[in-house]
Amino acid sequence: MLFLTSSYLCWTQKSVVNPTKILFEEITITSDDGLQAWENIDVFYEDEEGIIWSLIEDGLYRYNGYAAVNVTSFLSRFHNLDVGNQAGTRFLIDNDIIWYGERKGLYKINLEKRTSEKIFLEEPLHLPNWRNFILQLKSIADTLYVGTSNGIYIVDKKSNTVLKKYLTNGIDIRHRNSSHAVESFYVDTKNNILWVALPDGFYKINIKNDHIEHYKVKDAPYIYPHNFHDIIPYDNVFLMPTHGLGMVEFNTETKQFSRFETKVHEKWSRADNVIRSAIPLNDSTLLVNVVNLGNALYNRYTKKYEWLETPEPMKDGVFLNLDRSGFVWASKRGRIFRSTQPVVKTDQNFKHSIDISSFVANNVLKSRPSIDGYSTIDLKEGERNVVVDFSISKPYVLDSISYRYRLNSEKWIPIKTENALSLFDLTAGKKNLAIQALDKDENVLAVRELTFVVHQPFYLSIYFIGSCVLFLFVAIYLLGRYSVYRKTTKKLQELDKAKSKFFANISHEFRTPLTLILGPIQQQLKKEKLDPIERANFEMAQRNSHKLLSLVDQLLDLSKIETGNLKLKASQQDVISFIGSIVDSFTYLATEKNINYLTYINKTQAITWFDKDVVEKVVSNLISNAIKYTPNKGSIVCNAMVKENELRFVVKNTGKGLTKEEEVKVFERFYQINENKEGIGIGLALVKELVSLHKGTINVESIPNEWTIFTVILPIAKKSFSKEELADGLIAISRKEIGDSVNDYTEEESIEIDKTNEDLPILLIVDDNDDIRSYVEHIFAKHYTIIKAENGKEGIEQAMAHIPDIIISDVMMPVTDGVELCNTLKSDERTSHIPIILLTAKAGDENKLEGIKTGADDYITKPFHEGVLKERIKKLIEVRKKLQLRYSQEVVLRPKDVTINSVEEQFLNRMQKVLDENLVESSFSIALFSQALGMSRMQLHRKLKALTGLSASEFIRSQRLKLAAQLLKKSDINVSQVGYSVGFNDHAYFSKCFKEMYHCTPNEYSKKK
Repeated sequence: MLFLTSSYLCWTQKSVVNPTKILFEEITITSDDGLQAWENIDVFYEDEEGIIWSLIEDGLYRYNGYAAVNVTSFLSRFHNLDVGNQAGTRFLIDNDIIWYGERKGLYKINLEKRTSEKIFLEEPLHLPNWRNFILQLKSIADTLYVGTSNGIYIVDKKSNTVLKKYLTNGIDIRHRNSSHAVESFYVDTKNNILWVALPDGFYKINIKNDHIEHYKVKDAPYIYPHNFHDIIPYDNVFLMPTHGLGMVEFNTETKQFSRFETKVHEKWSRADNVIRSAIPLNDSTLLVNVVNLGNALYNRYTKKYEWLETPEPMKDGVFLNLDRSGFVWASKRGRIFRSTQPVVKTDQNFKHSIDISSFVANNVLKSRPSIDGYSTIDLKEGERNVVVDFSISKPYVLDSISYRYRLNSEKWIPIKTENALSLFDLTAGKKNLAIQALDKDENVLAVRELTFVVHQPFYLSIYFIGSCVLFLFVAIYLLGRYSVYRKTTKKLQELDKAKSKFFANISHEFRTPLTLILGPIQQQLKKEKLDPIERANFEMAQRNSHKLLSLVDQLLDLSKIETGNLKLKASQQDVISFIGSIVDSFTYLATEKNINYLTYINKTQAITWFDKDVVEKVVSNLISNAIKYTPNKGSIVCNAMVKENELRFVVKNTGKGLTKEEEVKVFERFYQINENKEGIGIGLALVKELVSLHKGTINVESIPNEWTIFTVILPIAKKSFSKEELADGLIAISRKEIGDSVNDYTEEESIEIDKTNEDLPILLIVDDNDDIRSYVEHIFAKHYTIIKAENGKEGIEQAMAHIPDIIISDVMMPVTDGVELCNTLKSDERTSHIPIILLTAKAGDENKLEGIKTGADDYITKPFHEGVLKERIKKLIEVRKKLQLRYSQEVVLRPKDVTINSVEEQFLNRMQKVLDENLVESSFSIALFSQALGMSRMQLHRKLKALTGLSASEFIRSQRLKLAAQLLKKSDINVSQVGYSVGFNDHAYFSKCFKEMYHCTPNEYSKKK
């Protein structure tokens, strides 16, 4: 690639073609936007493909023979490259690199990489400043020589750094034509000499040692400045067209200047000696353009000017440039001229090329392939109409040109429109476009190939279809996995449910026999004259029964935690006092083992929320474990404190201790440190699970043969628990509050039954275990009439038939369980009044809550203490006696004052309505009463007996007498009329009954008012 304005001798010219007649024609070059392009072709370059590059004020242009394209504007707008914002002044093309100079700097543009970089030459002292105004560029090997308005710079092209600079100054430059402006220079690479022309003369610079020599034009008609427009080397002579001195010759040997003015025999005129440009045509002749005079041939040997016929506009001074084909180009102030034929013959082998200047799809510029390097162009789905602008390089040297194209190796199709190919309704896919240029004999002059891709709709692309297929397979796979997951989950849920049911059944199966074991043991231990050895044996059996019960509870709790059925129920309590009571209960066990048992319970005023059941089990297990592994005469320290809304409970004991491996495994289920020790290894595992459930942490630290410390930290602020984790008042109770443990019953209080009643109260026992039924019957046989049922269904039938005074029922039974039995009886008016105690092996507050919600009056967990059961029944009977006393004294029954059962409330309201309508009728009998209430006579009798303590006939008679007493107090009618008005037909019988109830005659009662 050659920079023609500074490397003329790189061509070899043979002879001038008709030197006395060089004709020019004016031509028009338009840019692709339709505007007139080149104003002044100041810098001209033709590349190897015949494309002409030139520089004007608004940027760098390339001309392919058809249209001109503003390269810098395209790179800036289309590729967002920084190419400066000032008018361009010089450029140089070096393979894929464009060195682009402007008024304030130099830029390095890499076309292949689509990058640009500003080359720092020298920082201006003040703004505005023209110190970096680029006037000339030359490239030799890896070095770039840059002429500026402030001297010349030598730049390393690889590192983009300034190696050397000459003829610069330290002042501001306000104009390009400064005294240090380097407009032209010549590099003698053989001798490392740099020849530089400045307005004040000629400089010889030794690049190797930086020695500078200055030569001035001594006989010039004017002193300064001397503008040297170019330096043209010939052997030992430089020819320099100047601005006012004509052609100046400098001899490098004699170091002398010679001037050859354009008008030798006439008066000197500076304007007539302005040689705007000069181009060598051969070794002796140069074509020059002189202001006012026009074009001339200058012979460097004869020093003569031969004036040529010149178009008038060219006499204004034009820039002459010679292309590779021998044509001369000239421009000035928006007018462009070109010689009508080559002015020289060249030996240069020239090959035409097809240049594609623009690629437009749907009226949108997609690429300029000639600048973008003919890379593949991607078109969107709807971009199916394409216009390609192209031209063969230098068409003006050819007589006739035609074009044709083909797509994807199909047949060749002629292009009828000039320099433009239009393609419509393109199908999707990759397109390989080929364009050929043909001469008049249809010989191929040049070929250009371009690839572009019309993308099909995304839903038709192979990637989308492949993705859909892949998605389908993945979906099928995931659905299969999901189906397996659902089945597995269902199986696991069924397994969890079966496991929970299994543990519940196991618990039931253990608790029922334990009830039958502990009951007789408790009866034997109550005997005062029991043999000491037998008492010890019974106490041992009792202890181990309770230990077995504790293990059952732990297994059940672990099962509930696994299945998520163990829910946290936090309530507001004094956690320190609660822990203190638990810790104190172990004092006796510690004393028995001769253990030094120390407790530090730090009182707190903070409001604490916690699950009492969880804390009780955690504290009890940790202390039990400490007592178990502490040797005789060892020590245990318990510390409990509240700090920053956290409970910190620490148990520290002496003993063998734990190794690091044991510390890791100690909380694993069924892991035992010493297999010879009793236990199954679930206590600490349960503790860890319970602590995690309570959102706390537990840690263990141990020093073998010294101390082992368990530290539990639990949150105790209300905000630490969700709404669902806060207990309501109904179930925020512990086992000790319910009183179903052995320790809560300290003294048996026998139930005294009113022996004045003719019949004993009826007790219905419902349990599927024969031994339990017999055991409970044995407890209450002396004071109750016993009725028994094997399951809930039979229990309901027995209750309806006999209307018992109290019912004791198991929960887990075949056919119908105890919860359904309770719900059924409490929902029926005939049996809603009957107290029901649920007696079951199903432990836990949620089971208690379920039973109480169905209307059960009490809930006792197996194994139960005989005395506790008797005490509960006694309390329930006392409540019923209070109700009987209340109802027996009322004429008008007021259920809302004394009942909580809505079914009983409805029954009493209906009964009151029946009494209000029929009580004063003498014919109102028990049969009519029971019929009106929808009950049998026996059911009514038992119902009223339970509620009021009276039989049906006694209840009717008492209600009539109460009404009569009211009439005697409030009215003046006689006694006999009162008796008749309340339903008594016999006055004597009325007086007798009245006296029995009120201990005075009706007459005496009426006088008391």
